[in-house]
Amino acid sequence: LRVKRVPLPARRDWPLLALLGVLGLTVYHLCLNYAETRIASGTAAILISLVPAATAAVSALWLHERLALRSWVGLAVALLGTVLV
Repeated sequence: LRVKRVPLPARRDWPLLALLGVLGLTVYHLCLNYAETRIASGTAAILISLVPAATAAVSALWLHERLALRSWVGLAVALLGTVLV
């Protein structure tokens, strides 16, 4: 951030960002631990391995972020690998 000189968020946004960070991490881990006690470990591992691909796909669709062809190919390979497993 220092190299690219990206400004910090406004001070009024810090409490909300902190709350979202704490809640996001807490909710994620609580749900993950709950799910891992209810489903098979192989299924849990497959779901966890898809998180980066799902994040990229959602950011492209919802936030309209542009993904390079290489990224779309990587998403397809990740999905096909998961289906294969």
